[in-house]
Amino acid sequence: MKSTGKLVTALLLALPSALNAARASQAENDGSYWVFVQPGGFRMGAEPGPDVLKPGRLRSYDGPDWDESTVHDVRITQAFAIGLSRVTQKEYARFRPQHREYLLSRGLAWDADAPVTMVSWHEADAYCRWLSEREGKVIRLPTEAEWEFAARQAKRLGLVGMGDGIQEWCHDWWGPYRPEPETNPLGAGSGDVRVARGGGNGPERLETAEIEVDGVITAATRRVTPRITDRSGSVPDDRSANLSFRLVQGERPDGSFRPDPPPAEANTNVSQQAAPWERQRDPATPYFIGGVPFIRQPEDPLSLPYFGRHHVPSIVFCANGDLLATSFTAPDDGSRQMAIIFSRLRRGATAWSPPARFFIVPDRNNKGLLFNAGPGELHHYNMFKDNVQNAYSIAKRVSTDNGLTWTAARTVHPYPAKQSALTTFTGTPRFISEIHPVRLADGTLVIPSDAAGGNDGGTVLWRSRDEGESFAEMTRFGWNHAEFAKPGGKAGWIAGIHASFVELKDGRLLAIGRSNNIEGRMPMSVTADRGLTWTYRASPFPPILSGQRAVLVRLQEGPLLVLSYTDLNASYQKGLQQGIDVTDEAGRVSKGFGTFSALSFDEGETWGSYKIIPLDQQNPFDGERGGYLAFVQTPDGVIHFVTSRHYYSCNLAWLKAPAKVAARK
Repeated sequence: MKSTGKLVTALLLALPSALNAARASQAENDGSYWVFVQPGGFRMGAEPGPDVLKPGRLRSYDGPDWDESTVHDVRITQAFAIGLSRVTQKEYARFRPQHREYLLSRGLAWDADAPVTMVSWHEADAYCRWLSEREGKVIRLPTEAEWEFAARQAKRLGLVGMGDGIQEWCHDWWGPYRPEPETNPLGAGSGDVRVARGGGNGPERLETAEIEVDGVITAATRRVTPRITDRSGSVPDDRSANLSFRLVQGERPDGSFRPDPPPAEANTNVSQQAAPWERQRDPATPYFIGGVPFIRQPEDPLSLPYFGRHHVPSIVFCANGDLLATSFTAPDDGSRQMAIIFSRLRRGATAWSPPARFFIVPDRNNKGLLFNAGPGELHHYNMFKDNVQNAYSIAKRVSTDNGLTWTAARTVHPYPAKQSALTTFTGTPRFISEIHPVRLADGTLVIPSDAAGGNDGGTVLWRSRDEGESFAEMTRFGWNHAEFAKPGGKAGWIAGIHASFVELKDGRLLAIGRSNNIEGRMPMSVTADRGLTWTYRASPFPPILSGQRAVLVRLQEGPLLVLSYTDLNASYQKGLQQGIDVTDEAGRVSKGFGTFSALSFDEGETWGSYKIIPLDQQNPFDGERGGYLAFVQTPDGVIHFVTSRHYYSCNLAWLKAPAKVAARK
């Protein structure tokens, strides 16, 4: 700091009221000004309105979020100085000169006097330590309580930018508030995300977002107002175009961390004994259990949170024989208020545990996938959104104790440098996956991802050859786009979003997807060069649309399995459903409706054994009308899958057997 800066800081700490009145004459610390914050108390947080958990695609609620409660008393007993503005790009570049080139490489502008962005929490903390050593005093990130205490006095203190749409890293780990009074709180004792404040809700503005209703994408606009109490955050190594930081000068407060909440039922008494995986049933005898809810309404929805709906499930088996299932819960698919919740089905049990919070990046749209990387290792991949660039990063966590504990979340795939545009086929396809990962015969891990926005964007494949530590596109999004999804055409990526694929015995890949329909049927895409060139044809399956996702997998016994739906959701709503032909055990062909299965014993050339997956076995020709399907087969041969609402279990013998007649309606 310049000598005048040191003098000002000393006087400022000694004579706060006088210096606060004369801020205009303060000298700068590399462009930033300090202002003194005296000790005091305040009521931290805000109470959400009654509609905070109400689901709905066009919801107008913009009040406090669930994690801004419970309002509680906080006392700050130590004075501190805080930067009047954020650290600028010019200031940060003195610490890390290459940051200018990095910003430009990410398609962002360089403005020396603008707040620095694309800085991780670790890098912001390193800057503080560098400046502390250089200046000979403690300079650090503010605690969340210090930030809100100062922000509540922003106008009086002259603080700039504490609600202008750019978030600011805080020191704390993010975690729910507790109702008890706190003194100098330091946040949660541990966690996956660090708190960011002052921009999750941004300045007052009109916000327009795309929404999807019955397959039609439209734009919805609402007015959003700023809140000092709004909380956000991200994994510590995340770099975002709206993440910056400001400095605090002074020793870290002598406070305490919030106590950890008691473990959820899903994480109590988790066996660490490996399952023997002996076959519990005769594989030749048909077996089926269906229509079991796997996520139930929690006793306290606000504590999870649970928004009255859940969607995009994922399911995996553990080495101890348990099943884990995750789903996001949110008021709507495009919401920033979203959490990943999970439930556990213990080996031998018939009911899933109550839902528990699994992973959350507050104020970020995020989606999670589970994968059994074996042996004894589970992976969790979580996509979370940059609210400025409308792009997604991917974080990874690992569990080696049957999902009881997980490693810290790490970013393994950053936001793309430039956004893709479906109309011009430029840039990099986005990585936002809603379908299960696949392990190829050569060990490569592949995750399908929607290529671009809308129902006609298609699907790309991202591969990892280092067990999910990094990913690269193995398709060619945009190549030969004039022939994309045309019968017999050749292009560089899969037709249909939310595509599911399987590796064939000859090394080809076969995929089915939603939309981009061919001849009125679900599109089928095939590649013989590991994803570079795809050819397209009509599948025998009915098309699906909004609120539906199909599954294509290979069973342990060899045949291919498709799980999908007989009709579009809109067709059911309008009474225009067509169904599929199902043969019963008496040899009669009848119409069945809803979730269905189909088998192929010749590598996808022909399909048969069509069967409805019934919600109620008393009506074997009537299944669920929609939901996102997710699948896993355990080593004992049992097939497990979920829709967005229910869990089903069966074996291959049941899938092959014709429908019963006795209880038929």
